[in-house]
Amino acid sequence: MSSLLGFWQERGAANAVQELLKMVRLKCRVIRAGVSKDIDFEQVVSGDLLILSAGDVIPGDCLIIESKELYVDEAAFTGETFPVEKNSGEPLPANTILSKRSNSLFMGTNVISGKASVLVIKTAKQTEFRKISASLQLKAPETDFELGIRKFGYLIMEVTLILVIIIFGVNVFLHKPILESFLFSLALAVGLTPQLLPAIISVNLSTGAKRMAKLKVIVKRLSSIENIGSMNILCTDKTGTITQGKVNLKDTLDVSLLQNRAGRLLIILLV
Repeated sequence: MSSLLGFWQERGAANAVQELLKMVRLKCRVIRAGVSKDIDFEQVVSGDLLILSAGDVIPGDCLIIESKELYVDEAAFTGETFPVEKNSGEPLPANTILSKRSNSLFMGTNVISGKASVLVIKTAKQTEFRKISASLQLKAPETDFELGIRKFGYLIMEVTLILVIIIFGVNVFLHKPILESFLFSLALAVGLTPQLLPAIISVNLSTGAKRMAKLKVIVKRLSSIENIGSMNILCTDKTGTITQGKVNLKDTLDVSLLQNRAGRLLIILLV
């Protein structure tokens, strides 16, 4: 009954999400056979000529044909908070990194200002945005907390199994009925298993997540709560993704003091 109720509730929630998505349809202006018209994002294909203006979301990876004061937000790719200027420009080498492709637009970005005519080169799974999202769908590495819980579970299982075998053997040695000895060993195994351990762990981690939420920190994985608590040093970038995009130099280290070490060391404080 619990499984059926859970399935029904999740199915209802999924249907509600689908209905909401139908209400919010993204459209773009395309020129086909010399006719300009608005179509849904899903209908854009390679070879379409798009007309973009401020506020438009880019439906695929595109090559700029013509532009006028075009600025695009590429924070999803580079993390930079400031808009990037784009123009048709000269052809670039195929191995140019994304942040340097000034004549290209990418799916998942949006136009901040200006106008442009672009040619759609790639859509859907072929886009750079899809490659990034596919890498995010890979299984996350196991945290130290998850590893510790798994080892603890294996330890309890091994101890329980050993005790059950020993107690069953002792009962059989004392000429007790085999069926009763087996049932007694089975009941002992059930009694030794910490059935509330997963629930207790989840409640504690959820409490930690709520406390972090009050401090304006969103925790997507409960198992990361323990890792945050054991953190000594947090290293981050300067792009403003989780900072204000400002760098203040706090201290420097004299390289002449490090005779046996190469390179330069800078200690910076991110605010």
